[in-house]
Amino acid sequence: MELQANRARDRKREAGAVYERIALDIAKRIERGELSEGVRLSGRTLMSGEYGVSPETIRRSFALLEEMDVVHVMHNSGVLVNSREKAKTFVDKYGKNDASKSLLHRMREILEEHEALNKELYSIAKQLFSLNTRFHEANPFPIHEYM
Repeated sequence: MELQANRARDRKREAGAVYERIALDIAKRIERGELSEGVRLSGRTLMSGEYGVSPETIRRSFALLEEMDVVHVMHNSGVLVNSREKAKTFVDKYGKNDASKSLLHRMREILEEHEALNKELYSIAKQLFSLNTRFHEANPFPIHEYM
């Protein structure tokens, strides 16, 4: 039971914080030109509805983007897109982290498949041993093999 709880926690950690993934998505949109420099982004409430998270999560995403000067948060006025170039830098920095997390996730999947195969192999070996033992005890004549 504890092992499953640890695995669930590890999966969440591998996936990254939701606000980081949202910040990465917004930066990718800026980099692709979907959101131009100087454009005012939707309010936290609208963005939270778009991403299906709380406004606080969106605030943390914007704060992360503001640290890298991708956007400028104007209190009670919204968020302005600062720089497409900075967005590219942000995507490069956090995209690598995202790629390593996906590799870790794939490794975990492979290890789980490996564990399942080991259990199946053990079960088959146990059945085979049981069958051989049963037939050996049922045979009144000993079997001798000569090499």
